Amino acid sequence: MNRIHGSDGPEAAERELGIYFQSGELLDYEPTLGEWVCADDEK
Repeated sequence: MNRIHGSDGPEAAERELGIYFQSGELLDYEPTLGEWVCADDEK
């Protein structure tokens, strides 16, 4: 099942990521949809 969680700020997000994930489980990515749905000043 998929779950979604939103942290209340960057500090909490950093702490919570460490609770739920190991470092090898997190990946950086560049969403490809942004080119299609965002205005130039939103990128």
